[in-house]
Amino acid sequence: MIWYREMIIIISKTPYHIILKIGVEKYYMGIVFNDEYNKMDEEYAGCMYKLCGPTLMGFPQDVDSTRLCMFTSNLKQILTLKDPDIPRLQTGYENVIGKYNKAYLKLEGEWKVIDRISKFGLTPEKDIYILVLYNKKKDMYDMVEKIVAEQLVEKFGYYYDTGFMDGLQLNDKVKDTILYKSTAYDEHMNYRTGKNALIYYSSSVDTIEDAIPIRAGWARNVISVTTDSALVSVNTNEVLLNIAGDSHTFKAFPNVGEFVNGSTICATRRIVKNHLLYDFQEKNLRELFATDTPYYVTKGSEIYDINVYSNRDEELPDTPFYNQVKFYQQQCSVYAEKITDWCKKIKKSGSKYTPEIPFLKSIYQRYNDPEYKWEYKEKNFANILIEFKVKADVSLHEGFKLVGRWN
Repeated sequence: MIWYREMIIIISKTPYHIILKIGVEKYYMGIVFNDEYNKMDEEYAGCMYKLCGPTLMGFPQDVDSTRLCMFTSNLKQILTLKDPDIPRLQTGYENVIGKYNKAYLKLEGEWKVIDRISKFGLTPEKDIYILVLYNKKKDMYDMVEKIVAEQLVEKFGYYYDTGFMDGLQLNDKVKDTILYKSTAYDEHMNYRTGKNALIYYSSSVDTIEDAIPIRAGWARNVISVTTDSALVSVNTNEVLLNIAGDSHTFKAFPNVGEFVNGSTICATRRIVKNHLLYDFQEKNLRELFATDTPYYVTKGSEIYDINVYSNRDEELPDTPFYNQVKFYQQQCSVYAEKITDWCKKIKKSGSKYTPEIPFLKSIYQRYNDPEYKWEYKEKNFANILIEFKVKADVSLHEGFKLVGRWN
């Protein structure tokens, strides 16, 4: 018997074979006779990830279409954990899906490390730096800057695993190597999205309205990441307060690699001549007044990078209020100068180079250009602007949403 229909949807028992076709087709005993479908079968056989995409991180063949759409939406909102688990029951597509992600950098071919440009002179694990690489076979240069964390919308983000990159020394050679990757990847580049958990169904009143009681020990191991940046504008009539120091040491903010005490990273105070004797007493410089301007970040954040942008015509003064700022400005200036010099040297060499070279040059050549004026909120500022980049671990707590893989 043959039926003619305007729309035919056939979901076969063969995994992932979902057929949707609008038009008049012949339907005979549950089989569609159509050359187009046969062609799709040949084209996508063995590579269903091209057709189904990230839904293959679950088990779409065992889920109804409504739940599958919900799972696809949830995938886009999953937080990248600091130390996720390899799922006990794998789909077989973890490695394939991870390959098409962009949260890693793989070097193709053999490259030699010919220089490391350090920003703050710290250990590689704590420092920001750029590796200058050369591929002799291709006669090509590349420059790769270490990325500690990626900031996404709001304060969500994820860490990068830069352990391999941190361990490289001058003259080391690497071939077809993953230089850095997000913490979602394991050592085999399988993409991981969560933590394994033992679960049971309960009639407890605590589970009303989709609530999930969880064990405190398990919750402490579910660590996600918040990344943030604070832009601190210090005008010519303002000074930084001694927020991170004590009666013996003036410290306007924590240094790179240090943690913020609480959530106040620094604060500024306007200079009012009538209040100078009171406002600038040693103990009052460590106190926040109602007229001061504090700058906040996520509580307990760690500073991993600092940039100082200056529009001053003269150098920063040697005063306690500017000592830290002046140090980091000099570090940024030297860092930018070395990067710019390498970019110019590579361009003059006649060798090929990756697009990263002109990109880095366009950014860092501005730091030491006396004619260039930085902007903040689409306006030039008169003094300095300090950019703090911070990261923080966040454990699982009330208000977080948990979802299991559909299977």
